[in-house]
Amino acid sequence: MNILMEVPVTENLLSYKEKIENYGCLCMNESSNRISFNKGYTENGFARKVFHLHLRYCADNAEYNYELYFHWYNLIHELGHIIIIFNFVSHLHPAEEEQLVNNFAVAYWQNYGEQEKINELKSIVHNTINKFIVPTHENINYMHYAKEKWGHKERNNFNNYGWFQFSSVKNVISSNQSLEDALSDMSSLRIQSQKKRYLNIK
Repeated sequence: MNILMEVPVTENLLSYKEKIENYGCLCMNESSNRISFNKGYTENGFARKVFHLHLRYCADNAEYNYELYFHWYNLIHELGHIIIIFNFVSHLHPAEEEQLVNNFAVAYWQNYGEQEKINELKSIVHNTINKFIVPTHENINYMHYAKEKWGHKERNNFNNYGWFQFSSVKNVISSNQSLEDALSDMSSLRIQSQKKRYLNIK
């Protein structure tokens, strides 16, 4: 579960940080105007329920960007996981599955006429990915890194997992894969998309 908490710029984020940590949340990332927390990350991987709390100052586009990525986009991303669970016969590495569901989410919205929001998502990814510290050498890409570190504590921290996910989304936005091809990669069944139409999701 992802939670966005915005506070007035007159407030002190550190005072909120102490209160949130008292509820058992762990600080993952901290800057002068944003702090991110999690609850449910363990040394053995994720707990049954995982919570992310994003604390930041109020801004004109912060809530919209949050809704676009974590609800509009991520809703179809999670639907992709369900499709794989019920239809895929071969074993997938978790990092490969994440790439497939990102492929699906972008292809889904492109197929149904949401190119404007895809362009906005691209801008969010472009502006955010440069804020992560690249956790690997230049000659090792995000997929190789994720496969090597999956299940390790290092991969579970906010920076490294965020860098992997945003790199994955950045890669698929530029690929222009069709929805039919994305579904074909995710399933042993011959799944076809419905007739293309504009959904106009706001």
